[in-house]
Amino acid sequence: MFQILALTVQAKHKMRCLKTGHHKVVHSPENVDDMGLCKPWSENSCCSAEAAKFISNPGDYYIHNVLFNQCPSHGNLSDECKLYFMLDSCFYHCGSIFLPWTTQFSYNNSITEVLRGIPLCSSDCDSWYDACKNDYTCSTTWYSNSFGTVNGTPVCQMECKRFKDYHPNSKQFCESIFQGMFKYSNGGDRCCMKLKYESIDDNLKCAHIYSEDYSITYGKMTKCTFAMFLFAVVAIFILALISNFLILLCL
Repeated sequence: MFQILALTVQAKHKMRCLKTGHHKVVHSPENVDDMGLCKPWSENSCCSAEAAKFISNPGDYYIHNVLFNQCPSHGNLSDECKLYFMLDSCFYHCGSIFLPWTTQFSYNNSITEVLRGIPLCSSDCDSWYDACKNDYTCSTTWYSNSFGTVNGTPVCQMECKRFKDYHPNSKQFCESIFQGMFKYSNGGDRCCMKLKYESIDDNLKCAHIYSEDYSITYGKMTKCTFAMFLFAVVAIFILALISNFLILLCL
């Protein structure tokens, strides 16, 4: 019984969508030709083909209320930097393998889920940072609430600076741009994730490794819970016997 429970949980950890307002409820296949930049996730996608098309051809917006070109007086975001943010968007919106790094929190009187502590390979962090460090941004984080809004248009709440002025190194950049979604991994973790689309197989293997850790932990918790339940049942049974025995003595 314990083994079946553990295996079931392991399978769920391998493939599952985040519970948010913009992910599918359940992952499902999408036509690979319709997925654009997000096509590696097409087999078990948590985003629709329509969402993948928007990510692949985003126009002015990275996500709601976040512009790619936040500081037009300093030029546009470079194509290289923009590509990494698009790859991250595919990773976050379409990926279905991130339950080991899923955290729940309360937002606007409802429970939603976010990703925290995904081990991102240092080489990917370094390349992403190198692509963006000389470009301009006006926020340390790239979330919808990182920016103000005037007449429906996003506006800066902080000064326009180069990424490297807000984030002095790649580790700080990767770990803070999305408030802890990523953890800079330079060999101290069991494995690490990669953003590039050709790395899907490596990412799946890494997710499975962390899923197995979760399964073992859950299996141990299940055994412990069952033992506690069994102890409680036996204790209640013994107390009932003692109570009946005392009643008989008093008659």
